[in-house]
Amino acid sequence: MAFKKRYGHGVGGIICLTVIAVAIFFSGMGSVTSNSRMAYAFSRDGAMPLSSLWHKVNKEEVPINAVWLSVLISFCMALTSLGSMVAFQATVSIAVISLYIAYALPIFFRVTLAAKHFVPGPFNLGRYGLIVGWVAVLWVVTISVLFSLPVSYPITIETLNYTPIALGCLIFLVVSYWIISARHWFKGSLTNIEEN
Repeated sequence: MAFKKRYGHGVGGIICLTVIAVAIFFSGMGSVTSNSRMAYAFSRDGAMPLSSLWHKVNKEEVPINAVWLSVLISFCMALTSLGSMVAFQATVSIAVISLYIAYALPIFFRVTLAAKHFVPGPFNLGRYGLIVGWVAVLWVVTISVLFSLPVSYPITIETLNYTPIALGCLIFLVVSYWIISARHWFKGSLTNIEEN
């Protein structure tokens, strides 16, 4: 309704709606592509339930099962918008924060634990590496706080942003699984390139 009031039924409204639809489509495609690559890589390394199913590739060397798994999960996550926009916004926030944390953890370990033992590769930022690393880590902390704030006021049980609670539960489950089981058998990524 607000969209119609702002852009009307004319050409301007159709163009704006088309641009938005195309942007959403490519954003979704990028998300599914990235997610299916991660699902394939984790299953190839034996780090996912039913790994043998998800890392199979077809004759075009596409991990088709991992792709369909990603599509199904994305579809189920989008279904939350039908029941509650607060739940959908929390789902989106959790996805964004989790992705940022996944990128930031190796950087954090690089600038803290591994700073003395780090061997730079052919491309590196030299003396600016630590500064850029800390800026990246602080940005992730900032964005995580921002995505955890309420999205509407007044704050009630229906408008509360449940992202911190859900993310805390997810982190608790993942860390518990690591401590109880995965640390005993997961040895890291498998390589498929022969060293010379």
